Amino acid sequence: MSKQIIDAKLFNGSITVYEDYVEITRSGLMPMFYRGYTGGKKKIPIRSITAVEFKKQGMKQGFIHFSVGGEGNLAKSYDAIVKDENTVTY
Repeated sequence: MSKQIIDAKLFNGSITVYEDYVEITRSGLMPMFYRGYTGGKKKIPIRSITAVEFKKQGMKQGFIHFSVGGEGNLAKSYDAIVKDENTVTY
């Protein structure tokens, strides 16, 4: 079993970082109401992450977005990024 490094509970889900993967968990009403997520967990192997984008909260919600190989670049619109399954907002 992989060792947990950090756990953060955010607005539309939580992020748990382990030694070899990142787990995004969504549950409750907030993720479903705001982004249509129905819950569940997604594991992203650390080796697959090609970039991490942090957007500080300001006029809009902040977010953490994990890019994975084959996804394309981060030049997406704000609305597209926050709806992405690899993004958690705060």
